[in-house]
Amino acid sequence: MVGDFQPAQALAIVKKSFGVYPRSPQPIPAMYTEEPAQTGARRVTVKRAGQLGVVAIAHKIPAATHPDYPAVTLLSAILADGKNSRLYKAVTDKNLSTGVEADAGFNSDPTLHIIFAPLAPGVKHIDVENAIVQEVETLKRDGVSESELKAAIAKTLADSAFKRDGSFAVAGNLNECIAAGDWSLFYSLDAAAQKVSVADIKRVAQHYLNEDQSTTGWFLPTAAGGLAALSTSKSNFIPAGGPSYYRDPGVDAPGLAQVAAPGVGGASGAMITSNVRRSKIAGIDVIAYPTGVKNVITVRASLPAGRALGGKGNPSIPMLTGMLLDQGTQKRDKFAIAEELEAVGASIDFRVGVDLLEISAKSLKKDAPLLLSVIAEQLRTPAFSEDEFAKAKQQYAGALQRRLESTDFRASDAFTRAVYSETHPNRNPAPEALLAAIGTATLDDVKAFYKAHYGPAHMTLVMTGDLDISTLHATIRQSFSGWSGGASVARIAKAEVTQAPQEQLVAMADKTSVSVILGQASGLRYSDPDYQALRIATAILGSGFTGRLMANVRDKEGLTYGIDANLANDMFRAGDWKISASFSPALLDKGIASTKHQLERWYEAGATAEEIESRKSNLIGSFKVNLATTGGMADALLAAVNRGYDVRWLDEFPVKINAISDKQVNGVIKKYLKPDHLVLIKAGTLPTAKQQ
Repeated sequence: MVGDFQPAQALAIVKKSFGVYPRSPQPIPAMYTEEPAQTGARRVTVKRAGQLGVVAIAHKIPAATHPDYPAVTLLSAILADGKNSRLYKAVTDKNLSTGVEADAGFNSDPTLHIIFAPLAPGVKHIDVENAIVQEVETLKRDGVSESELKAAIAKTLADSAFKRDGSFAVAGNLNECIAAGDWSLFYSLDAAAQKVSVADIKRVAQHYLNEDQSTTGWFLPTAAGGLAALSTSKSNFIPAGGPSYYRDPGVDAPGLAQVAAPGVGGASGAMITSNVRRSKIAGIDVIAYPTGVKNVITVRASLPAGRALGGKGNPSIPMLTGMLLDQGTQKRDKFAIAEELEAVGASIDFRVGVDLLEISAKSLKKDAPLLLSVIAEQLRTPAFSEDEFAKAKQQYAGALQRRLESTDFRASDAFTRAVYSETHPNRNPAPEALLAAIGTATLDDVKAFYKAHYGPAHMTLVMTGDLDISTLHATIRQSFSGWSGGASVARIAKAEVTQAPQEQLVAMADKTSVSVILGQASGLRYSDPDYQALRIATAILGSGFTGRLMANVRDKEGLTYGIDANLANDMFRAGDWKISASFSPALLDKGIASTKHQLERWYEAGATAEEIESRKSNLIGSFKVNLATTGGMADALLAAVNRGYDVRWLDEFPVKINAISDKQVNGVIKKYLKPDHLVLIKAGTLPTAKQQ
C-alpha cells in the first residue's frame, strides 16, 4: 500500500479482510524445474493469413536478480531504444521495418531478450534478419561507445524517476519487483546501472547474444487478410503474528516521499482549481499544475490537426504531417535531436488522433526548459524532407497493413462506416482507399496542410509535476514567440442515419476468435446534460468484472474472455455507444445471443438503486486514482479544456456524479438507445463466410 492513508487503520482493514484465510497447512514448495541447456540455434516458421511478415530473434538472459541483468537492460536500450539506437539506424531508418523493438524480460527466472521487427512492405525476411544479426555481431566484436552507454544510463535513471510518479505507479512497480524476486530491485537496479562499464556491455553481449542460445522466428503471411465486408439480412433482437513490512515503516525510502498530487483524495481536502495556474503565452493556452511528485515533469499538449481535417482532400495527409514532426527540423536532423533528448532521458511523442495532434512529453525537472524548446522547434520548423517523407509513407502503409490483421481493429473500423455518414469526422475511410491515398500523397500536400492547420491559435499546453513555473513560462514565451496560425476542430451536430446494412461480416482467414461490436450512434457529446447518466447506466451493463456482461456472458456461461460496453468518440461532437466482445467461432452464436439477452434485460428493467450507487462510487474513485500521477492529471486537465469545460470541472465532477438520480440513469437508457436498430459487426474466421 502506497499513498495517503493512516497505516494503523489500513492494516486493521487488511487484517479483517484477509485474516480470515488460514495459512497453508503445508509449506508451499519452491519451483525446482529448470530449463534444459540449449545447445544450438532454434528456428520456427509460422504460416497463416496476414498482411506483412515479422522477424523475431530471442536470446536467453538471466533473471532480474542476477548481477548481469542491469548490463543486459542497458545493452537492450543501446540496441533498440530510440532513434540513435543501433537497430533503428540499421533497420527502421533503412525502411526494412515499420519499427524494430527489443524487450528484456523482467522475471524471477531466466528469461528472454527479444528483438521484434515487423517487415516494411516489399521487404524480405532474410534481409531483415541479416541486418539484425550483423548489427548484433558488430556490437559483440567492437563494443559500444561511452556516449552510447551514458545515454542508456540516463534513460534508465529517468525512467526510474517516472516510475515513482504517484502512489499507483510506485505500488505497481514495487509489485513487479516483488514478483521478480526482490522488492529492493526498485532501487538497487539504478545503483547497479550506474556502475556498468562499456567492458560490461561487451561482455554480456558476447555471453548472452549467443547464436547457440537463440531462437529465430519468421511469420510468413499466406494471404492478404481480406478487405471486403459481406452484408446479411437484418437480425432480430431478442495474518497472525502482526504485520510484516518490506521496509521498516519508520524508515523513509528514497523517492517515496510526497507522492500524492495535492488536492486529489488527500486528507487536506484541497481543491484542484486552487493549484492551477492558467495563462495565455505566445497565443497558447498554458495550464500549469504543480504536484508533490519530485524531480519529474509531464507535458501534454494538443492542437486541431487530426485525421478528420483531411476529409475534404487526401485522408492520409494529417497523419503523414504528424509523422514528420520528429524526423528533423530546419536546424538539425532527427539524430541530433534524439541524441540531445536521450542524453537526459527525456522523451517527446506526437500522435495524430481523429481531431487533434496530441503531444506527450516528459523529463526530469532540470531538463524541462530543454524539453519545451525542442517541442517548439519540432512544431515550428519541421524539415519536411523528401527522404523522410518517402519513409513515412512506407511506414504508414506498413502500420495500416499490420492493423488489418487484427480482428478488433477490423470490427471497430467497419463500425465507424456503419454508424457515421460519408462526411462525418468520426468515420474512417475504407482501408483500401486509405492505402491508395497514402500512395498518391505528395510532400506539397503535407506542406499545405501544415500551413493551414498548425499554429498556436487553438493550442493548449499542460504541464504537471515538479514545476518551476516562472522559468517554464519564460521558456514557452521565448520558444513560441512569433509563431502564428492554427485552425479550429471540425464541427458537426450529430451523426446522420446511414444506409449501411444492419449486420456486417468482415471475413478474415486463420483467426482463432471473432471480434463483435453491437452498437449505434449515441446522439450525445461528453458535455451534454444526459451524458454522465448514460455513462453510469452503460458501466453497470458492461464495465469490468462487476458489469453484467462480464458477470454473465463470461463468468457464468464461459462464452467469452472479454466483453464490455462504453461510450466513445464524443469529445467535440456526438459519438457512439457500443458493446465489444470476442468469441471463439464455435461459441459465436451462443455468445451473441447471451449478449443480446443481457442487453434486453438491462434495457427493459434498468439498473437497481444498489447498482447505481456502487457504480457512481466506482466512477468517482477511479477518477481520483487517475489523477494521482502527473500524466493522469495532465491528461484530465487537457481533456476537460478540450471538452469545453473550465478546469473547475475536475473539482465539480464528483459532486455532479453524486447528484445524478436513479430516475435519470434509467430514463436515459430508453431515451437514447434503440436495441432493434443496433448495428452488428463480426470480424474474424466465420464458419459460413468465404474467408479472404
